[in-house]
Amino acid sequence: MPQASAIWSEKARLEYLQALWYSTFGFVQGAVQYLVGGGQDVEVDFGVYDPGWGPSDFPGFDEALREVCEYPDSTLGWERTRERDLYREGFNTILKIGGPGEYNVTIGGSFSSSIDVNGQVRWNFSGNVEIPSDKFNFNPLPIGQRTIPGEIITRIMWYEHTFKGWGTDFDVNFVGGPRAVFASGEFSP
Repeated sequence: MPQASAIWSEKARLEYLQALWYSTFGFVQGAVQYLVGGGQDVEVDFGVYDPGWGPSDFPGFDEALREVCEYPDSTLGWERTRERDLYREGFNTILKIGGPGEYNVTIGGSFSSSIDVNGQVRWNFSGNVEIPSDKFNFNPLPIGQRTIPGEIITRIMWYEHTFKGWGTDFDVNFVGGPRAVFASGEFSP
C-alpha cells in the first residue's frame, strides 16, 4: 500500500496542513505566524469572530433611539465601533480563536420611526455588522487594559520584537462578512 506522502504532492500536503492550521486561528497560530510568517496576512472566517451583537449592544444605542423616536417619521444614520477582547473571554477562547486578541466590531445603518394606528411610536434599525482588518502585533497598551496573562505575553513578545528583532506584524482579514442586522420595537420613553 502506498504511503500518503507518495500519493499527495508536497504542495497538496502543504495546502491541507495550512487549511487545518488556519481553520481556527488561536493564540499559538497567531504567535507562530508572527514569528515565522514574514508579515504574510491571514484570512479568518468572519462567522467565527462575529460576536452576534445587534444595535443595542453598541454604545450610544439608547441615545439614538430616543433621538429618532422624539420626531416620528424621521430617519437617523448611525455608526458605532466596539472592541471585542478575546482574552477576557477565557482560556479556551484564547487557544481556539484568540489569535487576533483584541479587534474592533463596527455597525452602520439607520434608524427610522413612525406612528402606528394606535398612536404608538415604533422604530426600526437596518444595517450591517463588520469586522475591519486588524493588525496583529504585540504593542503594549497602558497597564490594566488587558488581562494579566495577556499583558505578560504581550510585554514578552514586544521585548523580543523590539530588542531582538523577532516577529513581523501582519493583518488579520475577516472574510465572509458583513452580516445584515435588523431590529425593531415600540418606543417607551
